Amino acid sequence: MSDLATTTLLKEIAQGEVDLDRITEVMRSADLVIKSYRSEVNALQKSNEQLQEDLKRENEAADDLTQRLVQQHEENQLARDVFRTEIEVKRKLLQSDSLLDAAALTMSGLIAEREKVQQLLNRTFGRQVHQAGGWPEQLPTKSAAAGGVSR
Repeated sequence: MSDLATTTLLKEIAQGEVDLDRITEVMRSADLVIKSYRSEVNALQKSNEQLQEDLKRENEAADDLTQRLVQQHEENQLARDVFRTEIEVKRKLLQSDSLLDAAALTMSGLIAEREKVQQLLNRTFGRQVHQAGGWPEQLPTKSAAAGGVSR
C-alpha cells in the first residue's frame, strides 16, 4: 500500500467518510504486501546462506589444491636435485682420465638415464609421454600405438 493511499484512508477515517469494507480491503492488501516482503526476505536469506556454504566449499577445495600443488612441487624439486646429482657424478666420471671410468658411461648407460627421465615425466604428468630426448624416428608411430610395427 502506498503512502498516498494510507494518507487518503486516514483522512477519510478522520472525516468519518469511510466504511468498514474499505478499511478491511486496505488492511488485506497491506497484509499481502507484508507477507510478500517477508517471503522475499526469507528467500534472500536462504540464498545468502547457500552462497556462503558454496564459498566455504570452494575455499576448502582451493586450499586442498594449493596444498597438493606445493607437495607435488616439493617432490619434483627433490627428483630434480637427485637427477642433477647423478649428472654431476657422471660428469666427474667423464672428466676422469681412466678408460674404465669412461667405459662405464656407454650408450646403455645413457639409455638408462633417458628411461629414468621418462619415468619421472610419467609420474609427474600421470600419462605416457614420448621418450625424453628421443629422435623422431625413435618415437612411436600411430601404427605402433595401434599395435603395428614402429619405424
